[in-house]
Amino acid sequence: MAANLTIDALLARGANRLAAGWPGDRTRTVGTARSSSERAPSADDGVLDAELLLAHVLGKTRTFLKAHPEHIPTPQQAHQFGELLERRAAGEPIAYIVGYRDFWTLTLAVNPAVLVPRPETELLVERALALGDEGPVNVADLGTGSGAIALALAGERPQWKVTAVDLSADALATARANAAALGLTRVEFLEGSWFAPLKDRKFHVIASNPPYVSEGDEALKDATLQHEPQMARRRGQTGSRRSGKSYVRLPITWSVTAG
Repeated sequence: MAANLTIDALLARGANRLAAGWPGDRTRTVGTARSSSERAPSADDGVLDAELLLAHVLGKTRTFLKAHPEHIPTPQQAHQFGELLERRAAGEPIAYIVGYRDFWTLTLAVNPAVLVPRPETELLVERALALGDEGPVNVADLGTGSGAIALALAGERPQWKVTAVDLSADALATARANAAALGLTRVEFLEGSWFAPLKDRKFHVIASNPPYVSEGDEALKDATLQHEPQMARRRGQTGSRRSGKSYVRLPITWSVTAG
């Protein structure tokens, strides 16, 4: 990316680069909330993504970019912006590039060990909160990943006891780091497959956003999805891909899952 360009010029070049380099139709998984529908990226996506990346490089907000279009970033910043644009054009989620994702009221660190939390998963948090009151409630989050669901519930319900489970040690390390950064130290993290680490424990609420795409599904060819952990995406030979949400009653008081 050429040096000595203003913010306005860099953004224009960045948006054009992304518009020319989208690797096919993709499900949008970026570091800011937007439509969760599967669709081809638009020119507006390129503009937004360029703004997010340049704001990250400069350590500023998107408001700063709009308020100071004449500002000239340093050559090093312009070069870094160009490198990040190439990563984005190759399909890498913005959340991985900038290292965080806003979810619910939280800012979560994310990396390739965990799925990027989706805006629609916030509906699961809403439904889970509606199932229990302010008093003591035992909650399990199966396949916690970055800890998005578990930490959102723990933040909203200080009296709830939340246990988060994941098969991936790297994912659990990310979730624990997020819990520490947010001061949500009451959440318990267990490594293992689904219910296995819970043994005979009983819970009022079980929340989960499990793998639901079958092996070989065309959606897995999406360039963005290929950057995310496939273990958290694939369900095996027969997936349970659905539009909307599904709610499954288990042999406990309440349960809520999302597809």
